[in-house]
Amino acid sequence: MARYRIGCHSQSTENACKYCFIRHKDGRDETRPSTFRGEAHDVSGGRTRFVVSGQIFHTFLGITLVSKQEIGYSHGQSMKLPYHAVVSLAVSALVWLWLRSATAALACFAAGVFVDLDHIIDYCLQYGFRIRPRHLFRAFEAEMFDNIFVFLHAWEWILVGLVILWLIDWKPAALGLIIGFTTHLVLDHLVNHHNPWAYFLTYRLAHRFSSRHYYGAREYRKRRKHMKKMTPSP
Repeated sequence: MARYRIGCHSQSTENACKYCFIRHKDGRDETRPSTFRGEAHDVSGGRTRFVVSGQIFHTFLGITLVSKQEIGYSHGQSMKLPYHAVVSLAVSALVWLWLRSATAALACFAAGVFVDLDHIIDYCLQYGFRIRPRHLFRAFEAEMFDNIFVFLHAWEWILVGLVILWLIDWKPAALGLIIGFTTHLVLDHLVNHHNPWAYFLTYRLAHRFSSRHYYGAREYRKRRKHMKKMTPSP
């Protein structure tokens, strides 16, 4: 399959597309930043067609070129894994300066990043056990799940952790773990556009892990609208 550099043509800089969405024949989807304004070219230099900003315009060699603006892919800010890694690294450094414990700092970093492993369970339950990393991240950013479990994302675990900390006499490694975990949840709560109660496991359990209650009304409507646009017309 030919590789493409994708750009969106527009007479107005203000309305020019900054991203293009690419759907392959095998169902894989991806977004790429526009490398320049104008046409889409293959590597050999052969011109295909203009991609006029905001419109589904042309299918060439099994690739449909669509602007990111057209499919409504952007749903605002979301707390992505690289952001968690950067923040967790900074917090871990502070933990090390405070406790002078490399184990505590490492535990803080691990908890701050790898809490998101519980997303893999939800992904497998929704899409099957063939994990596509790019699709996994995009699915949680913009697509609609039937149910949201994310068992590790729960404020209740902090209370459990504090009780355990007290019982084991505030061991540095365990303290670092709780700090990293709390940092992760606070960031998710502040940045992600979900129901304010979404990160309470008891709330999700009470609503039978319904994604509608997890997302909240506004985010649910956005994702539903997005999924309708992604579904081909009969």
